[in-house]
Amino acid sequence: MDDMERKLTKPKLDDRMMSAASFVNRGDVVADVGTDHGYLPIYLILSGIIPFAVASDIREGPLGRARKNARKYGVDQKMKFELSDGLAFLEDGCPVDDIIICGMGGETIISIIEASDYPKKNGVRLILQPMTKAFELREYLYSGGFEIMDEMLSESGGKIYSCMLTRYTGKSRSVSFAAKMLGEKNIENRSNLFERYALSIRDRIRKQVRGMEKGGGSSAELKERLKEIEEIT
Repeated sequence: MDDMERKLTKPKLDDRMMSAASFVNRGDVVADVGTDHGYLPIYLILSGIIPFAVASDIREGPLGRARKNARKYGVDQKMKFELSDGLAFLEDGCPVDDIIICGMGGETIISIIEASDYPKKNGVRLILQPMTKAFELREYLYSGGFEIMDEMLSESGGKIYSCMLTRYTGKSRSVSFAAKMLGEKNIENRSNLFERYALSIRDRIRKQVRGMEKGGGSSAELKERLKEIEEIT
């Protein structure tokens, strides 16, 4: 790939990754945790959105692919590559504005955030996209003093995912079950994917209620939670 081709091409991101990219502030330095192929930071640099990015991964294989792709697209001098467990590399004084954690389960994302003080630094924002356990992640963020500033739904491979833009304020909040399950900002935004997202969650809870009743268990609390979801859908 020559210099002209590098200028004219950049990685193609699916809608799921584009939703994460859309939350990045122009001019910020980004850390892409669990970078895999490195396409997201490469895209952000080539789009002129960010000047520099740190790509980290716990495994050498994905990190090697990210290095290779950065060279391919001619941005390897604008990236740093860290073989690291979670956010340990940030403790060495690496200045980062936005931390992106995508493609992991919500419980894994929680453990990464909990293991470091860096996400609590003033001015640092987290862009989080859980593949599973979005409820648990939102619950942790609200109770742990993080503000969910915005959320965006996207679809990839027939599944709908929510990307969360967050920052630490030190102020915990108590929110409704529906807000933790659907996302307060998703309820407010009502994007074109929201109805499908909400209905799939409603149907899942209905199935749980039927299962509990069939097994002879008490479903009163779950029915109250289901009612919250049904009032929104």
